[in-house]
Amino acid sequence: MFKPHIIEVNRLKNKGFILIFSLMQLLAFETLGQFNTPTVNGSISGGEYGSHLEGDNMLTSDSAEWYMTWDANNLYVGIKNVSIGGGNAAVMYFDIDPIDTLPDGGTNTNGTLIGYNYDNIEYAPTFRADFVLYFKDGSYNFRRADGSNSWSNQTASGLTYSNSGTGSGQTEEIAIPWDSITNKNGKPNSFLWLGYRFINNGSNWSSFEDVPVENQNITSSTSTPANEYAMRYFSIANTANSTSTKPFSRNCYIHPTDAGNTENFDDLMVYNFTMNQSSKTIVKNASKRFKINGLLHVHRGTLDLGTSNSTFHDTIIGNLKIGVNGQLKLSTGTANIYLKSNYYNYGSFNPNGSTVGFYGSTGAQSIVGYLDGANAFSRLQINNPNGVVVMPVDSLCVINDLMLDSGKVVISSKPLKL
Repeated sequence: MFKPHIIEVNRLKNKGFILIFSLMQLLAFETLGQFNTPTVNGSISGGEYGSHLEGDNMLTSDSAEWYMTWDANNLYVGIKNVSIGGGNAAVMYFDIDPIDTLPDGGTNTNGTLIGYNYDNIEYAPTFRADFVLYFKDGSYNFRRADGSNSWSNQTASGLTYSNSGTGSGQTEEIAIPWDSITNKNGKPNSFLWLGYRFINNGSNWSSFEDVPVENQNITSSTSTPANEYAMRYFSIANTANSTSTKPFSRNCYIHPTDAGNTENFDDLMVYNFTMNQSSKTIVKNASKRFKINGLLHVHRGTLDLGTSNSTFHDTIIGNLKIGVNGQLKLSTGTANIYLKSNYYNYGSFNPNGSTVGFYGSTGAQSIVGYLDGANAFSRLQINNPNGVVVMPVDSLCVINDLMLDSGKVVISSKPLKL
């Protein structure tokens, strides 16, 4: 039986304290939801869907207000301040068995990668969709993924729809049984989703009022179909009563399938960030910063954090994962990256002289994978009172500085190289 190496330090540098304070100021507090059962009557009263704060159970896109909630039996959607006449409709995609390796991980049994062509607009989801919903005044239906990367025939079984109002101030609501979404398997434990509305302009059909709002509007004519890959979606990690994720609270980014290399990538504050495009590179703008509240996953392709200086540190609240075909390059300036959860590297990591800091507070953090040679840390900082557990494939190598500010470091039988 091996005896792990244990390094324990019980001191806190002033600069560490100041840094922790600034990180805490950046953290977004996420509210939890509970079951609500709206009355589907074309009218949305205060609090009917839960918390009607932006980013909780409600979100404004263009002039439309989207609402969502659920209970044990149904998912409920409402859209307020819209025009529902003239063929205007809403479309929503759902993934009821999410996986990390978006967009094309898994198989066709996990869902389809293609959208459905509604009125010459095909908005491809960023995930393997299991269910697509279409609704408008006088017509509503859904389709399920068929297991062959396509869609089943439409049905309206179980749906309840209502609308009211006039002009651009109309409201529509719809209730969808969970059994319709999951094919009689009840409420899922988690799901991903996105939606949009489109408008009939006579000779053109245009998508708009997207949720998430960052997804791109597209336009088609009757003779020229239009398609677009979404780059944003919402992640619902928990659907349980009292502890459920608010439906608009976790806005996530994925580098779209049809996107090329991206230079000068802008400020980004999202829940999950996924890079999964082989031979493609994202380079962050030197004067911008990333704040990832959940998972940063470089599964394939390269994420380059550019030349940022210490004014533009990046923060990751969840896990950082580098896949076998992924590469993460830290800033060549003095910008550091701070982790609140775990680090997994099974691909390629270039520290470029920057610091990786572990600043967790709710439990020990893990450092796992390839941690030596080209994947060694340049500067490693531990500032977690619960410590870190290191499980290297090869060994843990720190080229320049190992800074132990708080907590203990437990290393497996592999060597520590300084």
